[in-house]
Amino acid sequence: MKDPWLREMTASEPLTLQEEYENQISWFEDETKLTFILCQRENQKDDVKNLDHIVGDCNIFLTDEEGMEGLGEIEIMIAEARARGKGIATEALNLLMSYCLQELKLKGFIAKISNENEPSKKLFRSIGYTQVGEPNYFNEVLFRLDETSPRWKEIFSNQVVSQPYDA
Repeated sequence: MKDPWLREMTASEPLTLQEEYENQISWFEDETKLTFILCQRENQKDDVKNLDHIVGDCNIFLTDEEGMEGLGEIEIMIAEARARGKGIATEALNLLMSYCLQELKLKGFIAKISNENEPSKKLFRSIGYTQVGEPNYFNEVLFRLDETSPRWKEIFSNQVVSQPYDA
């Protein structure tokens, strides 16, 4: 990831390809983390295995912080500017949240977002998250969506039913 603004907004460090591979292995082996690579097809005939179609990722961390039991810390990054503003992030978050509710039996979600990252704050508000408190020491704001959230039932009453997928 070469974009300095994107690294700042996602609190990411530049990594070598080898470091990226090592991260993927550690995430695969860690039962408290899930990551999904987001791809965008140019048309229906495109092969999503083509690395040119990778536009970002969506992650969830299972947390056991005091007061956060049963919640997942969720994050998303659309790294490719050409893919932003097309609904990919909204769709990915909704699918990941539905999966986590059904399969992992989570009770809700939190997102830690840079206070400067207006597009992400707008995205999370649009899907029902509310800001909790003020920016912390790292200038991050906490957003939360759980059973006490006003839009919880509206959002999850028509959950996606997971189906087996054959690649």
